[in-house]
Amino acid sequence: MRPLDLALRGALFVFAAASLGAQTDTVKKDTASLPGVRITAEKRNITSTNREGFDDRRKLGLGTFFDTTDVRKFDGAGLVALLRGAKGLKIVEYRDQSAPMAPAELRAASSVAQGPDGGACWSSVILDNVTIYRSGRFGRPPNFRLDFSITGLDRVEFYRGASQAPMSVASIADCGVLVLWTRRRP
Repeated sequence: MRPLDLALRGALFVFAAASLGAQTDTVKKDTASLPGVRITAEKRNITSTNREGFDDRRKLGLGTFFDTTDVRKFDGAGLVALLRGAKGLKIVEYRDQSAPMAPAELRAASSVAQGPDGGACWSSVILDNVTIYRSGRFGRPPNFRLDFSITGLDRVEFYRGASQAPMSVASIADCGVLVLWTRRRP
């Protein structure tokens, strides 16, 4: 932790004006020196998505967070069961009309925003700080039934929109952004 030293010096201006009915106003300038101020703050990483800033972002109260303990509780049930607990996120069963015999995919969508066609607004997905799906772009959104195993995940974050998301991902959070962190190897 490095303290932030900030010395504040300023001038105090006092304005004395003649009565409102007078034709001329008089301004008087007085200055006063202020003593130096030292501000000390601890560095917090809340503007970007990285593993180390997880707890700081959770303390802000924006988004939904599942830490290692929460994720392990769903080892048997799967990632979809865990994601159903995220506020503002809905798991949508999606069937590709060109392959009617294929099993339905389970995709993450915003429960507040709608896509341009009035349908589901697929959430952006980030895995270990790499964007693997960006909302509104071409490509297939992840299928949470098949594409991820909960046993390989360590932490999960979900932000409903840009106003909740860290600055580093706010530009892709129109339909929400799901941030997944994998387990680290010892």
